[in-house]
Amino acid sequence: MPAMIIVDALWRDSGKGKACAHLARALDADLAVRAGVGTNAGASVTTDDGTLIKARQLPTGWLNSRTRVAVGSGVLVDPDVLVGEIERFDLADCTLVDGRCAVITAEHIAAECAISTWRPWLDRPVPATEPPVPTSCSGGPSRSRIVPSSPRTSATSPSRSIRSRLPAARC
Repeated sequence: MPAMIIVDALWRDSGKGKACAHLARALDADLAVRAGVGTNAGASVTTDDGTLIKARQLPTGWLNSRTRVAVGSGVLVDPDVLVGEIERFDLADCTLVDGRCAVITAEHIAAECAISTWRPWLDRPVPATEPPVPTSCSGGPSRSRIVPSSPRTSATSPSRSIRSRLPAARC
């Protein structure tokens, strides 16, 4: 089975979401999979009718109604963002989440926001004269808590917390 992979080492708006949506429609893709780290500032796509679509957790391939979407192994999942996108885009019947994804908690988000005003290596807050560390406050510190306990599992699995919130989704 052929596959097309979009790889982008750039941060910010470099067009990954637009490319995913375009290729899913142009190639009639069966599946679009989110890989990488986790939620971020988001992908934005403007549809043919001018509607602006923004997504932070799911790949934008679902703009092709025949394309299923998935969150791949090792991706950090924010349950609030994931559930919000599944509901907003009506994707409960076509969304898959790998059981090896880690869950971003409110504690992780608070920790990331704190590093924008704290220099842990200096053990002090950022003085007003220094710029804060750029962050999206989307739970990045949860990455440090993913410690594989075996080749097939991770320390924080979404199996209970996400699945309990997605009764109609196939996970």
